[in-house]
Amino acid sequence: MFQAIIKKHASQEYTILIIGDEQHPEVNGLLGLPTVGGIAIKSLEDIKHLPDLEKICVVAQTTQNIGYV
Repeated sequence: MFQAIIKKHASQEYTILIIGDEQHPEVNGLLGLPTVGGIAIKSLEDIKHLPDLEKICVVAQTTQNIGYV
């Protein structure tokens, strides 16, 4: 399901933000989708370093620990 959402929004030039650990297989797989080029967000500090973005699509790792963002 996430793959379809991500592909749809990426094709409409949204920046894809994935809340979770980029080393987790689920997040790593989503980041690796062709033509997506998403950004993994693991902490509030990561958010502070994002450039200004006009169009974003945010999804979250389904097995995410409470300790993240």
